[in-house]
Amino acid sequence: MEFVTFDSVNRVWKGPEINSIFNPNASLGEIILSVLAKTPNHITQISYDTGQKITCSEMRINSICVAENLKKLGYKIGDRFAILSRNNADVAPIVYGCFILGTPIHCLEPNFKSDDLASMFKLSKPKLVFCEEFNQDFVIKALEICELHDTKIMLFGESSKAENIKKILFTKSSNTNFDNYLPQLIPNPDQHPAAILCSSGTTGPSKAVCISHSQLIGQITSHWEAHYDDSYLLFTTIYWVSSLVKLIHATASGMTNIITTEPFDPDRLCKIVELYKVTTVMAPPMYVAKLLEKLENCTKQNLPDLSSIRLFITGGAFVSNDLRIRLQKFLKPNYGQVVIGLGMTEIAGLAIMSYPINKMGAAGLLRPMFQAKIVDDDGNRLGYNEHGEICYNYPYKFLGYLSNDKANKDIFDEEGWIRSGDIGYFDVDNQFHIIDRKKDIFKHMGHHISPSEIEVFLQQKLGIMEFCVVGIEDLEDYPAALIIKPNGFEMSENNIIKIVEENLPAYKHLKGGCYFIEKLPLTPSGKIQRRIAKLLAKELYEKRQKIEEKK
Repeated sequence: MEFVTFDSVNRVWKGPEINSIFNPNASLGEIILSVLAKTPNHITQISYDTGQKITCSEMRINSICVAENLKKLGYKIGDRFAILSRNNADVAPIVYGCFILGTPIHCLEPNFKSDDLASMFKLSKPKLVFCEEFNQDFVIKALEICELHDTKIMLFGESSKAENIKKILFTKSSNTNFDNYLPQLIPNPDQHPAAILCSSGTTGPSKAVCISHSQLIGQITSHWEAHYDDSYLLFTTIYWVSSLVKLIHATASGMTNIITTEPFDPDRLCKIVELYKVTTVMAPPMYVAKLLEKLENCTKQNLPDLSSIRLFITGGAFVSNDLRIRLQKFLKPNYGQVVIGLGMTEIAGLAIMSYPINKMGAAGLLRPMFQAKIVDDDGNRLGYNEHGEICYNYPYKFLGYLSNDKANKDIFDEEGWIRSGDIGYFDVDNQFHIIDRKKDIFKHMGHHISPSEIEVFLQQKLGIMEFCVVGIEDLEDYPAALIIKPNGFEMSENNIIKIVEENLPAYKHLKGGCYFIEKLPLTPSGKIQRRIAKLLAKELYEKRQKIEEKK
């Protein structure tokens, strides 16, 4: 089987064409109900917090109840809802109930404060918001700011300020035919939003990304093979497209979702993997770095048993060979595999994956049904080993951003392909290599500098795992490093600057400085917020300059 081909005439890389096991012209509600009905006694979800196990039958009935009770309250196809919750046991039936009814659900970060929520509510104008007790006051204030006085709030939990989700939406009706239940008919599922997600927010304010039923169906169709005894663990909430796709994919493929409302912690991850024999884990590189810090400081007797892990998926940011090799050592030989994933919210997940073929140094191969091209700054198509921006084409088109004409214009090129913002190249094996984000590359001494080039050196040479290199705008962009000092690390900031000078060319020297900090600015999923990191580095640089001037 040839996984990826290259059309040398049109300079287009093509992922394998496959026959979809799910009908992309159906709705997600249809697919979820059909899959859950096939194995009613299978455990589809386990809560680590409470130990609660939910069968496919229970999930199906709860999801239908949600849809039917929402309908009784007067909500209908096309009405928009919002959800901001940690991964509790009732999130999945709420999401699936919305799919069944055809009501797009705006997935928001549970820890958003009022201003962030208001900026999103202004775009989606939800008629109903699902939230928790700890964030309901922020929701109330955000709705007041937006003057959304008719929007209702339902709570995962008890409160005098809002109605309880379980009491209102999980109630069974004797009039509902659960065995032969038919979801809302959704015309043109490729044009109907299933979810509204937020863009990553790593380089600027988040945008409201509209994802269709067909896009999500396409993603779960072309994911990796899964088995009924597989289980899936991911700490991030459905605010992130990876988490939403993971939820749907696990349910649709018969896996068991292991959920927790607790945040990521290396000890917690290891405990859950050992307890439930988790086979698939997904975590961003920053979480992997924290996990490795734990594992590499364990004695052989105290080393957690991670032998059940078949796939450990990471990505969303540059992943060095060093990180991959070090993590691979803790997985079962000839079984466990570190997998790199690369994608974007606008394509509803991953476009490139280092599975089933894992080539060191490469991000991976194009996934089924995707096409890609590499273009220079003038839009000219490039060939093998030529560096440029990767653009994607996919049968199920991105629906665009809510109320953002400029962003909708900028995301597509003249041929209708999606601009990814990722700079890289395809090698002769049709493997894609990512260099960096286009917005993160800066210029110094006439050279374009990719932060990842310096970051890889810091990681491999000094063993530093949590760091960020940015360009500080002064007379020109000066490279600067923000570093969380590892335990037992004895080098000073000046020592690091000197080692970089001794090993890297002059234009990569840390002329903007090196700074030890307590924590890096991260998104909730563990990605570095480089826009904020850049401001922090500039502030530290200017402080140091003032001190030097006084000497």
